[in-house]
Amino acid sequence: MPAETQEPSTSFTPTGIPMNSTVTETAECKTGVYSTTGECCEECPDGFGVHRQCSDPNATNTICTICETGMTYSSVTSHLMPCQTCTRCSHNEVMTSSCSIMQDTECDCAPNYFRTDPQSGVPATGTASMCSQCMFCPPGFGAAVPCSPRQSSRCELCENGTYSDIVSSTEGCKKCTVCREGSIVLKRCTDISDTVCSDTYIPAVTDRPENDGITTTAWIPRSNRTSSGFSVVPIFCTLLGLVIFGLLAYVIFKKWSFKKMKLRQTQKMTRSSSCHTDIEGNTISILSLKNGQSYASRDSALDRSGVGSICRQPLMAVPSAMPYQQLPSDKRYEVERSLSVARMDGRDWRGLARELGFSDLDIVHIAQTCTGSTPPARAMLISLHSRDIKRATVGTLVEALRRIRRNDVADLIPIFTYSAYHFPGS
Repeated sequence: MPAETQEPSTSFTPTGIPMNSTVTETAECKTGVYSTTGECCEECPDGFGVHRQCSDPNATNTICTICETGMTYSSVTSHLMPCQTCTRCSHNEVMTSSCSIMQDTECDCAPNYFRTDPQSGVPATGTASMCSQCMFCPPGFGAAVPCSPRQSSRCELCENGTYSDIVSSTEGCKKCTVCREGSIVLKRCTDISDTVCSDTYIPAVTDRPENDGITTTAWIPRSNRTSSGFSVVPIFCTLLGLVIFGLLAYVIFKKWSFKKMKLRQTQKMTRSSSCHTDIEGNTISILSLKNGQSYASRDSALDRSGVGSICRQPLMAVPSAMPYQQLPSDKRYEVERSLSVARMDGRDWRGLARELGFSDLDIVHIAQTCTGSTPPARAMLISLHSRDIKRATVGTLVEALRRIRRNDVADLIPIFTYSAYHFPGS
C-alpha cells in the first residue's frame, strides 16, 4: 500500500477563496486530473461550485464558491461542475420542496394533472415530462382509477345502488342512501342522484265499510317521532310582503320626485318670465330695477304712481339698457358659444369686437390670454364691461350683432326699448 504523505490542500471559505491547510492524502489522485504545477485537482463539495478550474494557467488548484441560497445549487462533488440555476416549477406544477444550496427545486403536478411525455402523451416521469389535465368523470360516472401525479383518471358507469352527482377526476361512485325504518322514500336513487327520504306525516287513503261508499283522507304518522312544526310559509309570506312594500314605496318616491321636479321647472319659468300680475290684477314688470335692486318686484310707491306699471314687452324680453352681465347665465353661455365658433367670413367674436371698438391688438391680446375654460367671446364681453359699463348693455350688443349680420345670435336676446328704470352699474 502506498505510504501516506502530508500535502498542502485547498479548503474553502464561504466567499469561495481557497485557504491552505494540511490534510492527509494518499499518493493516489482521486480526480485523476493535475494542475499545471503537478498538483492533484481538488473537488468542490456539495453546496459549492467550481469558480475556476485547476487547469486554468492562473490557478494553482481548483477555486470553489458557495452557491447562492434560493438561486443556485450543487448536489455533486466535482472539480468541474459550477453551481447550477435552481429549477422553476412550470405551468400546472406546484413546488413540493424549495431549492437549497445542495438540492434543486422539486416540483410535482398540480391537483387534477398528471405527468405525460410531450411527444407521445403517455404517462411519463422525469424533468422532460409535462403536466396534462386528467379526465373528468361527469355525473353518473365515477373515477374507478383516481387522478394522481403519475396517472390520469379512468371513469366507469355507476352501477345499481350507486350514484355520482358531481364532476370529478378523483371521486368514485357513492352508495345510495337507504331510508331507515318508519320513513318514506320521496325519490328513488338514480345514477346521478341519491335517495330522498322523509320522516314527516303523509296523507293516506282509508276506505270505510263497503256499504258506506264514501272514501276519506286521514293523516297517518309514518314514524314515532313528532313533527318539529317548522314551516317556511310564514317566512315566505313575510319576504313577499317586504318586497311588495318596497315596490310601493319606490313608486311613491318616484311620483313625489317627478312632481317636485315639475314644480321646480314651473317656478323657474315663473322667475324667468318678464311679467306677473299683482293682487289687484295689474300686469307688473319683474325686470324693473329700482334703487340698486336687481330682478326684484317693483317698489310699492312706484306701483301707486303707475310709472312703468304696464308691461309692454313680450314674454321673456329684457330692457335694452340692461347690462349684458345681468342676463341669465344660460343665455350668456348660448350667446358666447355661438360667437366663439370661428368663421371664414370673420363674423365671429372678432368681427363683433371690431364693431364694438376693439383694435386688432386688443383682439390678439384677448385671444392669447383667454384660457380653455373661458371662451374668447366671454373674455371680450367681460373686457367691454370693464372698459365702458354704460356701453356693455344688451341693446348695444344686439345692434352690433345685427350690423355684422349675425341675426341668429341677436334673436337669442329679445329686447324692448324702455328706459323708465335705472339698472345698477349702468
